[in-house]
Amino acid sequence: MYRRKIDFFEPTIQFDVAVLSHCSWYFKQPEDLLNYFKKIRGLAKHICFAEWDLDFTCITQRSHFCAVSILALYSNFVKNEGNIQNLFHKTQIHQLLQQANFEVVKQLTVDATLLQDGQWEKSYANSIRAEFIKVPSMIQPLITSYYELMNTSNGNGHSLNSFIVCAK
Repeated sequence: MYRRKIDFFEPTIQFDVAVLSHCSWYFKQPEDLLNYFKKIRGLAKHICFAEWDLDFTCITQRSHFCAVSILALYSNFVKNEGNIQNLFHKTQIHQLLQQANFEVVKQLTVDATLLQDGQWEKSYANSIRAEFIKVPSMIQPLITSYYELMNTSNGNGHSLNSFIVCAK
């Protein structure tokens, strides 16, 4: 019988805080992230969570948004081992934390525009464009639109900001 790796972690003490930073997009299904939150609820008094903020505040961040959207679609429509499996908006993270019996006590946005992730993900998204011929035709216009928006952005583009959520 297959058991998730998180099921094997059974500490004998409770931690003060658990930190998850820029990792939620690696989860294929929201239920998987929810199960981690539920496990952490029993292991830690508090959780601090950080992720890229999909609510871009500057047009120069649009290319990063489009790139990660393309990469999430790639992971779901083209057989691969893509890094980005799913995108979670901060409201979804709040809902999942509440479902795991956490109470959000603080949220803030951190300027992360100068980090290089936006450029890396844009470059990778451009490198896989030809593989999208394998996706259903009904999704092709959406993919094409994301590529056009990503590649016609003003300047080099900036990374998305990060949002931080603290809960108890």
